[in-house]
Amino acid sequence: MSDCQYNSLLEAYHDGELRAGQIRALEEHLSACPQCTRALERIRNLSGIVAGAKPASEILPIDLARIHAAIDGTEDRSLFRFAVGMSGIAASILIISAAWLYDGPRPSGPVQQGVANSEQSWEYLATTGRVREPLDAPGVTRQTGVAETETTDWMLLKLGKSRP
Repeated sequence: MSDCQYNSLLEAYHDGELRAGQIRALEEHLSACPQCTRALERIRNLSGIVAGAKPASEILPIDLARIHAAIDGTEDRSLFRFAVGMSGIAASILIISAAWLYDGPRPSGPVQQGVANSEQSWEYLATTGRVREPLDAPGVTRQTGVAETETTDWMLLKLGKSRP
C-alpha cells in the first residue's frame, strides 16, 4: 500500500467514475509515479481475470440436495450448542450458589441447639422393644392417653411380651 494521495483514486479511475479534472490530474501523476502505475496495472489484471471467469452453471439437483442436507445439519448443531451453553450457565449458578452458601453470612451470636424429646411411647416401644412408663412425679402431668396405652399394650402382645 502506497502513501501516495492519488492511490485512493486508482479504482475509481479504472471504473471511469472520476470527473474530467480528476482524470487529467491523475494521468499527469501516473506519468511521474511508478508505484501508482504498478497499482493501476494490478487492478487491470485482476479485473481481466474476473471478467474472463466462466459464468456459474446451473446447480444440479444432487448438489442442491447436498446443500440442503448441510443446512439441516447446522440447525441440529445450533440446538446442541444452545443446550451446552445453558448447561454451562446452570453449572455456573450452582457453583456460585455453593460458594455463597459456604462463605455467606454467619450467625452473630452463639446458636443454642437442643434435642427435643418428642418421641412417642409407641415409637420408643417399636424401636427398642421396651415400654417407657411416663413420669408420675408431683407436678408432672401424665402425657399418655387411653389410645396410646392401648397401642402400647397391643404392640406388647404382638411382640410376645407383657407389661412390666
